Amino acid sequence: MNENIKLDALMAVVSAYLKRGCDLQYDQRSMDRILQLTPRRRKRLPPEAATPDHTLFLDCSGYVSAIFYETFGYELPSDLTWHMIDLVEPQVYYYEITHQETAEERGAIEAELRALLQPGDIITYDRYVGSGHTMLYLGNDRYTDCTAGGRPDGYDYAGRKNRYYPEGGLFVQPLEKLFACENGGLAPSNVFHEKKRRFAVSRPLERMGEPTPRSLARLGDARDLVCAVTTSHPGAKMADAGDTVIYTLRVRSFREENCTVNISLEAGLTGDGTVQCMLPAHGGTEVRFALQVKDTQAMWIRPQITVNTLDVWTPRVLLGKLPTQERLSRLCADFERELAVCGDALQAAARAYAARGIPMAERGREFVFSHFYLHDSPAGDVLSRRPQDPRKDLSVWGMFGGTGVITAEMATSDGMRCTQLERRDLMPGDVILCCDDACGHGCYGSFYDGECLTGAFEDGECVRSIRDEELDAFVDSLFGRYAFILLRPFQAQ
Repeated sequence: MNENIKLDALMAVVSAYLKRGCDLQYDQRSMDRILQLTPRRRKRLPPEAATPDHTLFLDCSGYVSAIFYETFGYELPSDLTWHMIDLVEPQVYYYEITHQETAEERGAIEAELRALLQPGDIITYDRYVGSGHTMLYLGNDRYTDCTAGGRPDGYDYAGRKNRYYPEGGLFVQPLEKLFACENGGLAPSNVFHEKKRRFAVSRPLERMGEPTPRSLARLGDARDLVCAVTTSHPGAKMADAGDTVIYTLRVRSFREENCTVNISLEAGLTGDGTVQCMLPAHGGTEVRFALQVKDTQAMWIRPQITVNTLDVWTPRVLLGKLPTQERLSRLCADFERELAVCGDALQAAARAYAARGIPMAERGREFVFSHFYLHDSPAGDVLSRRPQDPRKDLSVWGMFGGTGVITAEMATSDGMRCTQLERRDLMPGDVILCCDDACGHGCYGSFYDGECLTGAFEDGECVRSIRDEELDAFVDSLFGRYAFILLRPFQAQ
């Protein structure tokens, strides 16, 4: 295949990611580690998966890996910075830093690198502490990376809270930054800084096969179009038989001229067939489609929407049989009555559901080991998710996570676990179970009635109710906890 086509496809994908703005954020734990885990791994999703309803989290090496996967369907042999230096081939430059280099020697190496670099090359350095940084060279003395950009990291795991930045997590940087000096010394970004151990340049582009259909579409009819699909039922919000789910497609053009947009819809959406509209230069449009849910035998629905031959990522909508408002009100009242008797939110919820013929464990530890496997080692313990069956295990599909939880498919499968959870995702009757250790000793749960979350929010804490900002802060904190899972027992009715 023409090498120029491969490079053009790669750069088109880079451009698509860069245009996601604040919908794509940096998370410093987005690497596929074993014992230091991220709750928000999504390195295989396309740029269009970053939407106002679905934040896409990446780190530096995950970003570069995502670019090659989206462009060529190729999985780099590693997405850990300190492994990429050794494993991503062909390697065209390698240097181990002695920290005895003179200014003249550093200048000579800089000149050699500048002459060597080609668009599509991967630049990687690692540090003595077992981390590093990965960048993709764009040409014209520029590279792109995913980074906190000198700010605090995207998620404060110690404080258990998100940090969202309006400019997002992707940047285009001048190559000079890698050789910069400040205050008479080497800048922290300098590849020769005292904390750096070695750096390398790899050139995997020359070994890539044909670009994927999506990346080719971005070179053709979908060139410079930014698409995003949101839904009326985001996250863990369920749709029942007879409900209407609204999908909203937003398309923005970055072209200098007017363009025609053809939107193809999967059968089942209102107006299936093709919708055509004209976009002005740098203009946008919004189109809404409806889908009538016929039954809830499937776990979710995810229709296909194509814009100018670009298969656009669409969020899945969970399906389930929902109780009436009257039944939910009685359930919440029964929970309050049982809570006054037993003083434990998980036990009160179990008794309220048991009265409706839905058996539910009263002890959190039972839930931990019915939903997770324990893997212990001298280096530390982790939990891995058992096969999901929401109709039997009472959980919401994919709604679990934490710093100590893994899944066998977490690096490759979209949607095995959630990457964000908000108050809007909760439904009356939901139970949030948290665990602070792999053995299930530090368990605590809370029950949601539609306004308040009632229960314990730390191990050993007395029962109380939270709402509004305090509720939002607790939900936000879940990804910094060891493990959590969202239960929705009424699915078993």
